[in-house]
Amino acid sequence: NDARNNAPSNVSENGALALGLAGLPLMNFENYYVHARRWTDSAEQRAQSLLESRIAENGRPAASDLQGLVELMRYLLPFSQAFQRYYGDNMLMGEGGNLSALPVWLAHQFGSNNAGLFASSSISVEDLFGATPLLAKAADTFRDGVAQWLLHQISVAGAAHRAGSEDRPSSKYRIELQAHPGIDSVLTCVFYDPSLQVTSPDTAIAPGARLSETRAVVRSDWDPSSPIVTLQSEAGTLPYVHLASSGVNLKLSCDPGMFRDIGGMNVVGRVRDYVDMGSAAYINGDFKGSEGSLAQRHLLYLRSEGVCLLFDRFDIGDGRTLKRGGLRIEGSEETTAVDRGTLGVRATDGSDRQ
Repeated sequence: NDARNNAPSNVSENGALALGLAGLPLMNFENYYVHARRWTDSAEQRAQSLLESRIAENGRPAASDLQGLVELMRYLLPFSQAFQRYYGDNMLMGEGGNLSALPVWLAHQFGSNNAGLFASSSISVEDLFGATPLLAKAADTFRDGVAQWLLHQISVAGAAHRAGSEDRPSSKYRIELQAHPGIDSVLTCVFYDPSLQVTSPDTAIAPGARLSETRAVVRSDWDPSSPIVTLQSEAGTLPYVHLASSGVNLKLSCDPGMFRDIGGMNVVGRVRDYVDMGSAAYINGDFKGSEGSLAQRHLLYLRSEGVCLLFDRFDIGDGRTLKRGGLRIEGSEETTAVDRGTLGVRATDGSDRQ
């Protein structure tokens, strides 16, 4: 092709970025400088335009097309890195500033089928396996502990997947950062900073913040001292939940094989709080009740990243109080609580009260 021409308009964004990446080293040669500079300038303009149009201010990819964004960044990141090395200008900190909001948006969009923080969308941790270069770059560029937290979730999920596929699963997970072979692995190694501290996404959002476009206003508290919950599933028995520190037993009726993919017969997690309040909850159809109703959801978030468990309680504020405990495992509509979700609370004297 004629080197005097820019990338044709019908060439994809990826092609233009690849041409710009090729032009950067050629600018060191006088014979190629003019044309290489034009390729680079054209790629820079496209990159800046894409960064502005593909990610909203809240970090949401255009049309929620996460996979399209990941594919684009596979080409954009090498170009932006080479561009920064040549010019000393980090375009991700300029027009790409919206990229800094992507990790928090992702952290609150895990889907119920694979149980991330909130069942508010359809993104699973497996969907992020191809995003490790992007998350590693975001973590390093913006010193973002939430992005580092996401990388940790990917590592744990990858370890659980490998353990589940072994004929003789080891009692210990081998934690390593998941990345697709090829350029993804190379970029992840280049961008990943293991010294960056992980930050829980709930500490990165102020109470009362809107976590996504599809949920009500919520408050979310992550307490390190929250009760530790053990899910047990043994042959011939029903799995149950035991809150050891508060003395609450919650019995579940479900398929014992449910827990096989998330760490075997015994899985441990911690309880987190999730609260829907106000008219926004009605608009989103979370629950029905009178004005002043408050719905509390206690979220059990398993460390093995396989499922989450929601305890629902509704207080109806219209002169009467109705407390209802609901129990369900996300991703399984057939799972129900024994005795219609009644909470059996064990008193200090060893007796049970409802």
